[in-house]
Amino acid sequence: MSARNFSLLPPSRILLPPLPKREQWFEIADKKVRERSQSLNQRFRAWQHNASGYRNPAILLERLMQDLKKARSHFRKHSRAIKKYLLKKLAALYDERADGYPCEFLSSADRMKELSIQYEMFDNEKSEAYRALSKIERNRQTEEDVLENMQEDFEEAGWQLEQDREERLQSRNMRTEGTHPVAEDGMMESMQLTDLEDFERGYLRHRDSRELYRFSFEEQQETAQLIARMPGQS
Repeated sequence: MSARNFSLLPPSRILLPPLPKREQWFEIADKKVRERSQSLNQRFRAWQHNASGYRNPAILLERLMQDLKKARSHFRKHSRAIKKYLLKKLAALYDERADGYPCEFLSSADRMKELSIQYEMFDNEKSEAYRALSKIERNRQTEEDVLENMQEDFEEAGWQLEQDREERLQSRNMRTEGTHPVAEDGMMESMQLTDLEDFERGYLRHRDSRELYRFSFEEQQETAQLIARMPGQS
């Protein structure tokens, strides 16, 4: 067919590329929520990897906590809008009076998926509608779980920072006061230190069984001599 004849074809026979699918408002909102949570998670992992290298890691973690708080507040608004949209769509699809279950009961991702399977054999359009709603709710629930897990990770990191700070403070105080805890074999709770080397030599000598035996023998000899000097002893 010549180019001249092709130009005379009716519009219905000219194949055009399909138009790009337009994103729904909730898809755009989901994308923004995911991007924000992914960015927060990446920043937290970077902080976690080099927490000991920062001058004040607690301040940086506090900033991350504030950003997470804003992200969760933004998500709650998004979540309410999604639930409202789902209930509206469910009310149009589902006959509440005939089946007796309220739409709120059916608004979980698993129940909507079950409805999709039930309608698969005799009403494909309704089945696809339930499947699409189930996917929307599952995405919302996934993002909610991600943010909750992130909150737990942040709180645990803050708790660990506080524990490390208290341990460093306790260690510094012990060095200042010159005390050293000893908790092996229940021998001593703590002892005053004047010199670390003296302590180590004394501690090793104390553990030497031969030294202990020698000290014990000398004490016995001294005790026997004292008894011999007492009046009335031959």
